Amino acid sequence: MRHVHLALAILSMLLAGCAMQAAPATIAPATPGPPCSDEEAMALIRGFVGRSDLALTPQPAPDESRPWQREYTAAPGGFFTVDVERRAVIGAIMPPGLAGPGGVLDCDQARQAVREFAAAHVEGFDRLTLLYDTLADHGTAGGRHCEFRWGELLGSQQARGMQFVAVSVDGASGSIVSFMQLLPVPITVSVEPQVSRERALAIATERFGAHVTESTAELSVWWRHNDRAQGLCLRWQVRLQSDEPISPGVPEIMKKAAYTIDAHTGEVLEETR
Repeated sequence: MRHVHLALAILSMLLAGCAMQAAPATIAPATPGPPCSDEEAMALIRGFVGRSDLALTPQPAPDESRPWQREYTAAPGGFFTVDVERRAVIGAIMPPGLAGPGGVLDCDQARQAVREFAAAHVEGFDRLTLLYDTLADHGTAGGRHCEFRWGELLGSQQARGMQFVAVSVDGASGSIVSFMQLLPVPITVSVEPQVSRERALAIATERFGAHVTESTAELSVWWRHNDRAQGLCLRWQVRLQSDEPISPGVPEIMKKAAYTIDAHTGEVLEETR
């Protein structure tokens, strides 16, 4: 299930060596087409990192829930996920020296390097907003990385859209070490909610049935019931925390729950406790 982690987790972008030239643009088509072959997918990866000689190995076909994704490895430690219908690299974990400008970078320099790389490889990157920017210390396992995340914000309420990009850079080597993107999707629903944030919180609180000490509500566009076949919906993602224990026998664990609420109708689409 490594491809699931790549596609849903927030990984980042690529690694590079100083001898490398900038990779050519590899922008994904706007709509899915017939799946490309392994050879075509591997050519996309080589263009993505700017290494025409990169040796790649196809991995077994993914599970049936994600037939549009294929995975490839590159020694030592390289791992790539390709959307074979949209013909784009959507996830990459790379060893130092595979992509990036090289040399020691501070986070400002890393941001500039990532922006240049993403502009060449991510459709509509100039429309995205920087959402997250931090220096993360992964210790001996991964070193210190500058991490960046961009996303589309829609409508008067700044709803999170479908497109998302996350990139990590190893400042010590100037290498882009991870990349993940959710490709743009035509937005077919209104991005203006009919259900207010306050109403969504009230709907969730009523179902929660416990005293609420903390609450959050985020507006976003996503597949209804996480199923592409059901189309898009505008949703509130509500999270509630209580100071009441889940049971008298477990006083140290407090009640909490998450709700997905249709922002046009108020229907509770999902509930997780």
